[in-house]
Amino acid sequence: MVVQQNKAAFTRAMGMGLRDLAGEGCFATRSVREDYLSIAARKKGVTLAVGQLKVRIGERLVQGGWAEWQGRPEAMRLMLTDQGRVLARKLAAAMPHELTDDIEIEDRVTANGVEAVMVDRR
Repeated sequence: MVVQQNKAAFTRAMGMGLRDLAGEGCFATRSVREDYLSIAARKKGVTLAVGQLKVRIGERLVQGGWAEWQGRPEAMRLMLTDQGRVLARKLAAAMPHELTDDIEIEDRVTANGVEAVMVDRR
């Protein structure tokens, strides 16, 4: 039961990370807090911190092809890929306010090979 709860919490955190990174001008950078990334938004020439994301969530977004590191080595930014933006839009349409325990992201074998897909457990 604890494993399922942890998996659901991890999935919700991934969904929230996708949602936060999908905002206009948003990206993540290394944080001064160990094990966290800082999410920032750049609008009209001003960059503001808008949240935090655990490093392991960012790594999973990269592994799934939903995000990638861009920029110079001393100023790397985690940005959503086109695939990540599509998934963020799907999640926002399915769950406008927050993710539920019924939605999970799993690796599944499809006609295109193994892909990360959103699964509705309801």
